[in-house]
Order: sequence, then structure tokens, then C-alpha cells
Amino acid sequence: MHQRMSDLLPQVSSDPTIAMIGGGFYSANALGAKDVIDATKPLVDRALDALMSIPSTKPFAIADFGASDGGTSADLMRHIVGAVRTTLPDRLITLTYTDLPYNDFSTLFRRLHGMLDAHDTQPLGQEPGLFTFASGTSLHRQIFPDEALSFGFSTSAMHYLSTKPGVIADHVHAVGATEEESVLYRDLATSDWTAILLARARELVPGGRLVFANFC
Repeated sequence: MHQRMSDLLPQVSSDPTIAMIGGGFYSANALGAKDVIDATKPLVDRALDALMSIPSTKPFAIADFGASDGGTSADLMRHIVGAVRTTLPDRLITLTYTDLPYNDFSTLFRRLHGMLDAHDTQPLGQEPGLFTFASGTSLHRQIFPDEALSFGFSTSAMHYLSTKPGVIADHVHAVGATEEESVLYRDLATSDWTAILLARARELVPGGRLVFANFC
């Protein structure tokens, strides 16, 4: 019995995948997003202060949810790692960047290992005692095992919905939706936000902290 050649070829989905341009384009053109990230530093410092007094022999686990290519949060991640090192010099640290499966993780890791940006300090990915990872799992699902995450961070990502709840007939953004169309988006946003918080609650160690910020 012979198979047709078409049966052996990869099947292409009829639904197009929309992804950001790679090669570091996002970080080079998202200065507003970096401003939001830099503005969270006081919140981050308060969260870290609360975490330093929690006794543990496990690695201090950090997550950057919706990290894209890692450029906009690079300065803050270095600040977080430095703060943990100052207070807990012997504690191992893990840093996990999460985004969707088609994210530009290659650029992220080249940046972590000093292959993209000019800098005077050691690349973050080569810091002793710091272990870097990536996850291509959506933030709408649980990404880490129960009670494995010390500190979670995310900016300019929580407005992404898990799916498209309906068509907006005369606009490209939910702000231009009719009231009837908006209801679908509001309802999904509410259920998605609940799912996100429940997933993060399962992931956090007792006393763990999250810092989220979005454009407003």
C-alpha cells in the first residue's frame, strides 16, 4: 500500500501565528515598556526585603513572565540577582524567562551570555551560582511545580488573553469594540486573570511575592 506524498508532508494550520520580529527588535523598539519595568524597582525592592527573611535551603527562584527577548528587563533582573547576592551570598539562584513557544529565545540567551549588548560587567548568564532557564508555556497555565517559585515578575504582558473571544467588527483594539463585543472580552479577561493568579499561587513558596505592572 503506497502513501501519497501529501500525507507525508507537515500539515500547516489554517490559523496564522502572529509573533514579534526577532533579532532583538522588540527591546530596541520598546522603550515605553522598559520605562514601566524600571518604574517597578521600589515595588520589587519591597518584595525582595520581605523574602530575605524566609529561611530556605532551596535555590532562590526568579521568574520573568512574558519576557520577550529579555532586553527590557535585563537591568532589573541584574538588580534582583544582586540584591539576593548581597543578603544571601551563599544561596543558589535560578532565573527562568517565560513566554510563548514561538518567542525569540535564541536572542534572549545570546543577550544573557554577552553576545549582543556591549557592557562593562560580566554577562548575567555567566554569573557564578546563577542558573538560567526558559519556558515556552503560556502564563495562563501553571509553569512551575507547586511551591517552587520565590519571586515572580511581569510587566506589559497581563493584558494578553488566552484566546480570541470574538470579532471586533470595526477596530483593531478592544477600546473600539461595541458594548456587546466588549462583554466577551471583559468576561474572558476576568476568567483569565483568575486563572493566572491561581496558577501563580500554586507556584509560589509560602511567603513568595509577585510584582506585576501594565500600561494604563
